[in-house]
Amino acid sequence: LHDHPLIYNELGNPGKEFEKTRHNIGFEIINEIQKELFFPSFIRKFNGVYSKKYIFNQEVILFKPMKFMNLSGNPTQQVFNFFNIENTDNLVVFHDDLDLEFPIIRCKTIGGHGGHNGIRNIIGIFGEKFNRIKVGIKNSFYNDNNCNNNDSKSKL
Repeated sequence: LHDHPLIYNELGNPGKEFEKTRHNIGFEIINEIQKELFFPSFIRKFNGVYSKKYIFNQEVILFKPMKFMNLSGNPTQQVFNFFNIENTDNLVVFHDDLDLEFPIIRCKTIGGHGGHNGIRNIIGIFGEKFNRIKVGIKNSFYNDNNCNNNDSKSKL
């Protein structure tokens, strides 16, 4: 594990219209990690942006693919190859989960895509064995009150 960097990858969609939406919660998490742990500014490369630093002698890379979520696998593979990472144990993917209530978080190491197209794309490249941090974005308030504002573009 320590021989190769850890990649913290998030799934989200680029563009102003997707900023601060529940569906892009992965981008928000990576932005907060970057800010709170004093990572350097993001660098544009690999069809995305990345930042890296050492934390307790472990190289850590924060990566945000700048392709739409369902096309995140290829940019992630570019980072994986560039930094000579050989094991998917070094890959951690943050993503939204519409089946989990906000703000429940679940961690998973192996499994299917659960209907998530971004995870489906990454599985197509890396297989089912990689680390996932699923962040619930379901909001029963909207459903319980019969509001029409329960789509994934609802602002956080």
